Amino acid sequence: MARLGLRTSLTPWDIAALRFGVGGQLLLPYLLRKGLAIERLGWIGLAALVLGCGAPMVLLVNAGLMFAPAIPPRGRINARLAVAGRAGEDAARKHRTEETFMAGPLVGVRVVDLTTVLFGPYCTQIMAEMGADVIKVEPPGGDIGRQVGPARHPGMAAGHLVRARGKRSLVLDLTKSPAHDVLGRLTATADVFIHNMRPQAADKLGIAYERIVPHKADIVYCAAVGYGRDGPYARKPAYDDLIQGVSGFAHLMEGLTGEPRYAPSVIADKVSGLTALYTIMMALFHRARTGEGQAVDVAMFESFTSFVLIEHMQGHIFDPPMGPPGYSRLLTPDRRPYPTADGYVCVLPYSDRHWQRFFEIVGRPDLAADPRFRTVANRTNHIAELYRNVGEEMAKRTTAEWLGAFDRADVAAMPMNRLEDLFTDPHLQATGFFETMDHPSEGAIRYPRAGPVFSKTKPDQASPAPLLGEHSVPLLRELGFGAADIRGLVQSGVTHDGRDDAPAAAALS
Repeated sequence: MARLGLRTSLTPWDIAALRFGVGGQLLLPYLLRKGLAIERLGWIGLAALVLGCGAPMVLLVNAGLMFAPAIPPRGRINARLAVAGRAGEDAARKHRTEETFMAGPLVGVRVVDLTTVLFGPYCTQIMAEMGADVIKVEPPGGDIGRQVGPARHPGMAAGHLVRARGKRSLVLDLTKSPAHDVLGRLTATADVFIHNMRPQAADKLGIAYERIVPHKADIVYCAAVGYGRDGPYARKPAYDDLIQGVSGFAHLMEGLTGEPRYAPSVIADKVSGLTALYTIMMALFHRARTGEGQAVDVAMFESFTSFVLIEHMQGHIFDPPMGPPGYSRLLTPDRRPYPTADGYVCVLPYSDRHWQRFFEIVGRPDLAADPRFRTVANRTNHIAELYRNVGEEMAKRTTAEWLGAFDRADVAAMPMNRLEDLFTDPHLQATGFFETMDHPSEGAIRYPRAGPVFSKTKPDQASPAPLLGEHSVPLLRELGFGAADIRGLVQSGVTHDGRDDAPAAAALS
């Protein structure tokens, strides 16, 4: 480079151009907006900006230049973003060479996913749908979630088809030593490592943070556990039913049904999965600003109990308590979809003005004048009587009549859908909420998409949920294993080649 007259030392702007721009798409607009002169960049940074606006990418490796594959501007791509990063980070991250890759806000993020059932897989499913390269590391028997729900073929049940879309499946038997060499190489290319094992199980299997961080110093390591590691429950197993019970959530149903009940949804798993998702995103944001990775614990019990108590702390927010816990409006038996003359309606006047309009519509001026119902505080204190009156009035007209009247008065109301109704709901149809695809082995399938809509980073349709070990061999190739090494790993049971037997045999011969 010196012979070419180029300076090999780096300015801070060179580093910014390489790290954050990987070309000019990100940094150049920032420079122009801030009115910063391009001359503040050295030749290396300027090259990164200029070349980044085209197809190639420039990587800095020990003050030398190397070129990575071209990257299409958007959509499905077959090369991983190569990033010149902090000291000690790999010069480039390998990405998919044989599989398609989505667009989306998390493009360029690689996740090593050792989670099972729902808590962890729900978190990583959203990441995959948003463009992350999620590598689902499974034992030889596969994630138990592969067996949950109706199925056309073993190991490809409905639960797996929903929660594993967009992911790649790598089988590793982590009870065998060579599997840890593979896992280490994979982790070195990753941004996130997540598992949902109890601490003692993670230690025994060799995937505790102290064993993982040497492979990638800035890894974001998420332990999605049942209970915080400092408490007496830390070594206990945790499942959705148990967490609904121990968090007090099941007890809330006792006042409504006469006995404690679990909600007919794995709500503790899903809330905890969302908590893990935003926790990982915050840790990645911290890493982007500082270069520091970290270990984060997301405990189901604490996460879901926090979720429950947001509205149910009530008088216990004060010390000493001013009253019992529990939000009375939610605990009255008359808070429910109301029967109408031909179905059900969900109606919720909320403000004083809305309640006055509601009383006018139902023809009850006496209720409008009743001091018990004129203010929020009074309605809260008499919520059972109020909702009882609402229920009596709703039975007098049809659902359509009530919805029309409430819509004209801007009183919040909606029909009550059955699960079957969701698939023909006009709003969900208009927004394209349900997507369909032809799965290579399972045929036509339909699934709900994630809710967010992005103006700049719209994700593509996720790839189909993988067969067990479908991507084992392609991933091992990406990690630098040769054909003989791969054959040995397959034959020894360390991994499983889940592709069709005939193509697999040809590929390894």
